[in-house]
Amino acid sequence: MAIRRITDMDVAGQRLLVRADLNVPVEDGRVTDTTRIDRFAAGMRPLLERGARLVILTHFGRPKPNEKNPDYSVDKLRPALSKALRVPVKFSDVCADASAVMLSEQLRDGEALLCENLRYNAGETQNDPGFAADLAKLGDIYVNDAFSTAHRAHASTEALAHLLPERTVDRPAIPHRRFAIAVLVPAIVTPLVAVPLDPGILPVLVADYLALHLLIYGALQLVLLRRFGVPWGHFSALAVVALLVWGLGVFGFALDRYAANFWPVGARWWIIAALALGAIPFMVADAFVTQGGRAPLSHRIGARAGFLASLGFAVALDFWGLFFLLMIAPVILLFYVVFGLMGRWVARRGGALSAGIAQGLILAWAIGVSFPLFVAGG
Repeated sequence: MAIRRITDMDVAGQRLLVRADLNVPVEDGRVTDTTRIDRFAAGMRPLLERGARLVILTHFGRPKPNEKNPDYSVDKLRPALSKALRVPVKFSDVCADASAVMLSEQLRDGEALLCENLRYNAGETQNDPGFAADLAKLGDIYVNDAFSTAHRAHASTEALAHLLPERTVDRPAIPHRRFAIAVLVPAIVTPLVAVPLDPGILPVLVADYLALHLLIYGALQLVLLRRFGVPWGHFSALAVVALLVWGLGVFGFALDRYAANFWPVGARWWIIAALALGAIPFMVADAFVTQGGRAPLSHRIGARAGFLASLGFAVALDFWGLFFLLMIAPVILLFYVVFGLMGRWVARRGGALSAGIAQGLILAWAIGVSFPLFVAGG
């Protein structure tokens, strides 16, 4: 049977319930040897960077069962653990209780929670199935990093492994009401703000207005999503580069060679740069609202339909000035079809933020090279 590696799994937005062994020497409430913590953190930091939400279980010393002797509290480990993980570590003064579950569910991507000493509960050393079932509520994926205690038939090392095997779960969708607000508010407000502000400075038909429309739409949506607590996840520069290489290098080269011009010349470089100022926040917001392509199909369609409707609203407000937006709409639809699958693949591995940034740059490039230049007064 092949053993799944946690490094190969999509951990973004998921609670990793990690059984650690942080039974380290302590004097006067301070860790005196951080070797074990440092080695544990070295394996956990890459997971945090990929958007995992760590829920850490450990024992410390040999307290009497069901007696919470403060000398054995693991809270004293937090300063050293936070330093090693390079993130502030939250704390739950229980490890198998509704309050601990609530704290675990409140974690955001890249955050960590340390639960109180497992051995305060008699069920730990007795391998109690009920205690293990309570622990299982704390996570989505079980990871045993406590090699030194793996031979013991304790609840957190044996019973829990049967209840919470390695598995992935889909990130819950944004609630319908909040999703509707995140789409409708930018769709309505953006044209009302952007149409009167149309700068008219780029020598590409309606490109300057489109850049402004994208910027306002994306910024509004990002503010709403952040307010609703939608996690921004992690960032991977490598994922951005990989999608750009594929989108602009491989696909763009093939398109330029066999179909249409895809390489900018002359003034188009700064046009692409100007468009990117709006396209990047727009595509980042799109990646978040569609949860990196993992949102329900209705949400993915609704998010894109809302943006296209906002372009239509802008044309209705200024038909003669912006009717060329009707020509851009099919280009954007084609962009979603061609690059949507690649963006979804990158988002699952490098995070929605990474996919959004790369797709924003590709969208700016695609519009900047595809629409005709004009000469003012010519």
